[in-house]
Amino acid sequence: MNKIFDRTKLWLLDYLLRDDWNDGNNRVTKFDAQKALKDLEDMKAGRILLKQFVEVLFSSGAMIGRIERILQSMRIPTYLLMHSVLAKCLLLLDVHPKARLAELHAAGMLEEEFGIALNTHLAAVAFEKTRQISKIRELYAEEIFDGISRISLPLSISNEASHHENHMDMMFVVAAAKHRGAKRIFEFGTYMGRTTVGLASIDADATVTTLNLDPSEDTRYGPYIGKLIKDSPYRDRITQIFSDSKKFDTTPYAKSMDYIFIDADHSYDAVKNDTEKSLEMLAPGGVIIWHDYAPKSPGVFGYLQELSLQRSLFRIRNTCLVLYIDGVDADEFEPKSDAGFLEDVS
Repeated sequence: MNKIFDRTKLWLLDYLLRDDWNDGNNRVTKFDAQKALKDLEDMKAGRILLKQFVEVLFSSGAMIGRIERILQSMRIPTYLLMHSVLAKCLLLLDVHPKARLAELHAAGMLEEEFGIALNTHLAAVAFEKTRQISKIRELYAEEIFDGISRISLPLSISNEASHHENHMDMMFVVAAAKHRGAKRIFEFGTYMGRTTVGLASIDADATVTTLNLDPSEDTRYGPYIGKLIKDSPYRDRITQIFSDSKKFDTTPYAKSMDYIFIDADHSYDAVKNDTEKSLEMLAPGGVIIWHDYAPKSPGVFGYLQELSLQRSLFRIRNTCLVLYIDGVDADEFEPKSDAGFLEDVS
């Protein structure tokens, strides 16, 4: 694969940096695809990839997004979508392709950018294909929690700086707890305490116990752990525990928690540990909700796929949230609300 990337880089630069095919307005004036592909006769896969990839690159930056949307709407095979995504990754929409590629090449980043884009897209494709055959049932939040859309919450529960594709997930986490009337809440993973405070705000009788590594043991997040709890008007409803969750004793909390949120260490072993301990603490009829069911967290995704073979799970559509409701069979569950949208109509 590295050889393909090396030769791809040289070939693209050779042709894309020539003035004879580009008049400065992203219009091809001269290009002999057959001649170009003769250089790659020993690379059948490379020929196929490059021919299609370069054809997309020849479009103007503004057209890349349009091409991708057309391919998606037509349900075109994944490999074509991949090429359009890669092309878009290599082009800044307001920068000439020639300048963009020259910039990446000069910085020694062309191959790296191409590889990152490819790996990211393939991970997303694998995630979607696996998700489509998963036993986890996908429904809108309104279908799972009838009336949840009418719950009011402060926008501060969302975190615009989180870098999550969907930073509104925490709004659903808190809204679901409020919808369920949860009083005893447990959280794995405190971080700054934004969701902790949100969960504590849902009811005057709500109490939140949040567990995290001791700040002295967390070299990355240590200075930020619980930062938002200190000045919160709900801080008296919150109990912070500093411990490795693998060493945490659940005995004092056995079968007592109405709602448990898991968003700590995202490795497979850690998620498995936190889930098993959550099941020990969960009260009858309680809810467990996991965050980061997404390609970027293979430990979470992989474990929940396995867990779905043993327990009935839901995913809130268009989020990274999966949940378990004690006593509810996801397959037999009948939503009270029809939360369909025009976008779902094929």
